Amino acid sequence: MTTESKEEQEPERTGVLADLDSQVTTSFYWYLAVLSCIGGFLFGYDTAVIGSVLDFIPYDLNSFETGYLVAGASIGAAVGALAAGPFTDRYGRKSLLIIDALIYAVGAILSAVTINDVMLIASRTLIGLAVGADSAIATAYIAEFAPRSRRGSLMIMQQWMITVGIFVSYLLAILVFKIAPDSATGADWRIILGLGAVPAVIALALRTKMPESPRWLMLNERYGLGIERPGKDGEKGR
Repeated sequence: MTTESKEEQEPERTGVLADLDSQVTTSFYWYLAVLSCIGGFLFGYDTAVIGSVLDFIPYDLNSFETGYLVAGASIGAAVGALAAGPFTDRYGRKSLLIIDALIYAVGAILSAVTINDVMLIASRTLIGLAVGADSAIATAYIAEFAPRSRRGSLMIMQQWMITVGIFVSYLLAILVFKIAPDSATGADWRIILGLGAVPAVIALALRTKMPESPRWLMLNERYGLGIERPGKDGEKGR
């Protein structure tokens, strides 16, 4: 009976996938792509921002601590990307994207209010875990909801957002140091690090409204349980 049940369901699933792949790429799809790629923006921002503030951090850092502050986020990102897979397969893309945004926001705030080098290093590692997991999940999420004709265009946005994040980090650092040059070793470097929490909090709020990946729902036999596919919302927004 189990075999027959699966065979009966297969045509329906094939039809759903064909329907998803043939959807018109509305503005809602682009909105979801940008929203899911905020982690890419934060990845770029956090990778570059430490270079702008490193010379102004007033802690007595040894060579290892200095190197880790620069590379720690990337190390954490590698771990986060590897660890994200099992969790997102079990709990869904949306849930992990929300958690990642929360972790990044907490890490950025801790970086801004840090009281010593140990706390700063720990917060940088936390940020790395978040952006690594988010970057891995975002590309999977986009691939699973995007229509076939625009899948590549939507997925490349992740890389583009990383570049934008790098540019914005340098731009904000210049503005902050220009506005308050006498506070470079005081409040300036904290503000620059803490500003990363702003897009993370925005992502946290907006991601609670985003739909779950339709393919993940199908894999877990939850597709169609009162959950609209992205295309329906997209058609409303045209």
